[in-house]
Amino acid sequence: MLHHELTKRALRIKQVVQKIGLSEATVWRLAATGEFPRPIKLSRGCTVWLESEIDEFLDSRAARRTPGGSL
Repeated sequence: MLHHELTKRALRIKQVVQKIGLSEATVWRLAATGEFPRPIKLSRGCTVWLESEIDEFLDSRAARRTPGGSL
C-alpha cells in the first residue's frame, strides 16, 4: 500500500476550485445534484471534500471521453 492511500487529504472549496477548474457555484450545484462528491461538514465554519473522491470524479469523467470524438 502506498503512503497516499493511507492518508486522507481534505480540501476546502478554494482548493477544490483550483484543482478542477470549475467555479465555486458550479461545485456547489453539482454536489447538490449528486453529480460531484458531497462535502463533509467538519464544523460550523469548515466544509471539506476528500481529495481522493475528487480524483475519482476526474477519473470517471476522463474515462467517459471518446477517442477523437466531440465534447
